[in-house]
Amino acid sequence: QRQMCIRDRLSAQILQLRDALQAMPDVVVLMDERGQLVWVNPSGIRLLQLQWPDDVGKPLAFWLRTPNLRAFLSGEGPSSLQLAAPSDAQLFLEGVRYPLADAGALVIFRDVTRIRQLEQVRQDFVANVSHELRSPLTVVRGFLENLLDGPLAEDEEVGSQLHLMEQQTLRMQSLVEDLLSLARMEAAEAEPERCDTIIFSALIEGVLDTLKPNISEKRLKIHKHLDETLGIFAEQVDLTSIVRNLLENAIKYTPAGRSISISWGRGPDGLRLTVQDTGDGIATEHLQRITERFYRVDKGRSRRMGGTGLGLAIVRHAVERYQGHLEVHSEIGQGAVFTALFPLSLARSAVSGENVS
Repeated sequence: QRQMCIRDRLSAQILQLRDALQAMPDVVVLMDERGQLVWVNPSGIRLLQLQWPDDVGKPLAFWLRTPNLRAFLSGEGPSSLQLAAPSDAQLFLEGVRYPLADAGALVIFRDVTRIRQLEQVRQDFVANVSHELRSPLTVVRGFLENLLDGPLAEDEEVGSQLHLMEQQTLRMQSLVEDLLSLARMEAAEAEPERCDTIIFSALIEGVLDTLKPNISEKRLKIHKHLDETLGIFAEQVDLTSIVRNLLENAIKYTPAGRSISISWGRGPDGLRLTVQDTGDGIATEHLQRITERFYRVDKGRSRRMGGTGLGLAIVRHAVERYQGHLEVHSEIGQGAVFTALFPLSLARSAVSGENVS
């Protein structure tokens, strides 16, 4: 009698769970360990254009014709995915795959169309405003330079005010340029026709040369470990932004007399650019957010040093344009290590330019 009560209660709970999943607006797909369809809710049938119950028990290749979605569901692709809904190209779905040990996988898709639209509006707004600010700032800076070259600059009080105005104008110009760079990188993935084989070691040396005054002023030692035979297929402007921002960040937060290490080479998980400083380090609670735009660990210190708060955001977006990612490791008092990881498929011979992935 007691076992029957327990069984009836469990059956009722299972039915409640099934009804809840069927009522969900999100897509819920359950697959077995062989990638065969076990169950899908009505939202999944509608948005993924499945035939129910005809597709039950069939392998992925039979019930789904979209190659990138098939790779994602099988576990061969990334753990999350965004794509246009097979039923309507105007709808965008974001999916997450949850492996269920030896029992297959549970996949959930949610409609992120509205979020993508709002993100696009934000990107367009920032890009347009930044572009419109360029011209007036250029005019203001031009007049300030004329005034600083004239007799007014010799007046102690007026001269100091003009220099402060010029300093803040330069800061605003730097902020506008960083916002435009970020908008360009957010807009789309890198286009192969704009890419070329970049000799990364030579590019790093060039950036170090431009930063030599800052390095000398703080008496910093630079340790380089660069694979001169390894090139990368990318846009030079993106790689220059990555290297320059990482090095400027390291120089800014490394105390005088200490050292910075920079390395470039091939690893088992991809092409690795690593910049390591010997500064004060970053507390754990900041590591997850440090690459967000305008996020500052120490707001007062960052402003005194003249940063825009966009450098690491630019680096992250530039790396992600090539399906790579940025890793940050740090401990208080131990400095910080920033590693830009690129896919091995971008590896090129620095001599011949041939693919060496």
